Amino acid sequence: MMKTPRFLLKKKKDSVMQTISVIMPVYNAERYLPETLESFRSNLLPGVELIAVNDGCTDRSMELIREAVPEARILTQNSGGPSKARNLGLQQSESEYVAFLDSDDLWPEDTLSRMLSILRGSGGAIVQGKIETFADGEVAENLKHRMRSAPFYGVNLGSFLIKREVVEKLNGFDESLRFGEDTDFWIRCWEEGLDKSTISEVTLKYRLHSHNMSVEAASDAKMLLPLLKRHRDRMAGRKPQSSTSLSSYLGWRESQNKERT
Repeated sequence: MMKTPRFLLKKKKDSVMQTISVIMPVYNAERYLPETLESFRSNLLPGVELIAVNDGCTDRSMELIREAVPEARILTQNSGGPSKARNLGLQQSESEYVAFLDSDDLWPEDTLSRMLSILRGSGGAIVQGKIETFADGEVAENLKHRMRSAPFYGVNLGSFLIKREVVEKLNGFDESLRFGEDTDFWIRCWEEGLDKSTISEVTLKYRLHSHNMSVEAASDAKMLLPLLKRHRDRMAGRKPQSSTSLSSYLGWRESQNKERT
């Protein structure tokens, strides 16, 4: 059973109201952080803050953040995983909107500005753009093509901007999940029928590298596939069409998992 995150149990501290809190879980990311932080800086607007959550780093990651973004708010937890890190960041956020940027991914310049304009204009809860994958030299080109063929390709936290109150309504992120938490969260948004706007432009550059591909492969059978089946079965009676779409995605995940074994 999903536990109630701490940000719903504790009163937030008084702080200056921000427009957007960008929450970034960080674990030993010094190889990619300089480029990621540069992409964050290219999206700075008045009222945008970075909340970086140190998830037990043993490298120079946090030092790099302090150097590149001196005004960043840095929180620390002891290797609790990305869901717990995001909930900790949400606990400290008082902003109207939140965005999530992983420490190895990139935002194109002015992404936040474009998404904020659309979200304010629509009055909706979420705005999502397209995802562009790119790979380090160690990752074969066919991995990118495999990802693009996914029925639900484009489900990634970094590609959207969302009202903070919506995240709280959904009880944040499931801290029992160390993998697949973004898919779980997106499906819960979908189940709630939240008003979503889309943008035809790329809003996230998702980096493929040996670590995140191996983690994805290991997590599919153990955690993500059972999670998808639970969501599919729960929706079957209430939203048959959604359940059918989720079954298609589940089938794709299962086929990819078989190819890896």
